[in-house]
Amino acid sequence: MIFLSACAPSQPVDINALYATVTAALAKETRPTHTPEPATEAPATSPPEQPATEAPPPPGTPPTPTEIPRRDLWPAPNGGVTISKIGLHAVRNASPRIMQFVRTVHPVVFKAVDDVGWLSDVKRESPGTMTIGRFEAPIEIGGDDPQGAGRDFVDRWLGQYRANPGADYWEGWNEVHPLDDGQWNWYAQWEGARACKMKEYGLRAAMGGFSTGTPEWDQMAKFMPAFETAKACGADFIFTLHEYSAPTVYYGLDIGIPGAPDIPGRRGILLFRYRYWYEGYLKPRGWGNVPLVISEWGIDGSVAAGRPGPAGFGWHDFTDWWSSSGLASDAELYYIDQMKWYDSEVSKDPYVAGFAIYTAGGHTQDQFKSYDIEDVLAPLAQYVATLPLR
Repeated sequence: MIFLSACAPSQPVDINALYATVTAALAKETRPTHTPEPATEAPATSPPEQPATEAPPPPGTPPTPTEIPRRDLWPAPNGGVTISKIGLHAVRNASPRIMQFVRTVHPVVFKAVDDVGWLSDVKRESPGTMTIGRFEAPIEIGGDDPQGAGRDFVDRWLGQYRANPGADYWEGWNEVHPLDDGQWNWYAQWEGARACKMKEYGLRAAMGGFSTGTPEWDQMAKFMPAFETAKACGADFIFTLHEYSAPTVYYGLDIGIPGAPDIPGRRGILLFRYRYWYEGYLKPRGWGNVPLVISEWGIDGSVAAGRPGPAGFGWHDFTDWWSSSGLASDAELYYIDQMKWYDSEVSKDPYVAGFAIYTAGGHTQDQFKSYDIEDVLAPLAQYVATLPLR
């Protein structure tokens, strides 16, 4: 702080100069300042911990193989058709696994519907496979000339038949259900005439096309004239029908058809119904060598009212029930087991050419998704590949 002298000045004081001097002095006065805390050294910190790394494998160590999903684990291709009677039904060539199955196991039969051009690919990859084609067509029973209608049907589709030479046999109508004796007689004449007209054009017919659980015993007698006509004209034909069951394929076994005689071997109202037709009708007529193809086979929940199990359609709809009922811990393998069992049974019948599992390519359309078998084709091929060739 600056103190002024108390003595009187010898000369007049310049107030303004004095004020300036004091102000300047005050500006130079050293004022107390905050003394900073002595700096302390920051505590040492460890470097961030690095994740542990495994030591590199020794040179020459092969890489760890990537696990292959079961649906893509294919066996080595067979050299031809095996003794298995397992075949495929396909609604569309919608997956490379379908042709991989053909190349690998050379299935004994293969059926396609509407999308039939690729049957030529099937025949090229597996010449020994019997191929069957069908085009969707409305069922039109009725009229005064069933034989003429059968011939007209062939003429209507002739261009398509010739444009698709990959099919060995052609079905006509699908799952016909005549309602009375008159309609049965009409259909038998139609089907016989169709087979003979196919022969005229150098083509071969797949006759019948019956739904699972049909016909009844006495109705089948009314269809026999169709075979008689085809035999008389020298047509080259096969017999086709469908066999389904649910909630497993075992439902309906060992239950007889009303009015039918007892027959040897296993039979049922759904599976092995065909044995009634051969034992009761075809063999007594000397036609026991007519080849039979079960052109659709599998799980279908619409087979019968009152069946056990939940509501559903294709096999995917029943997998939870199989598990909860203690039937299977692995639904895919359980379904394959049912295929293998049926394969072993139909192999007892030399007239059975094969059965077509319904269906491949089904994931592309909602109504077929529950039936689709794409993911079981590779494990199914593993089974077929273990069997000897024909």
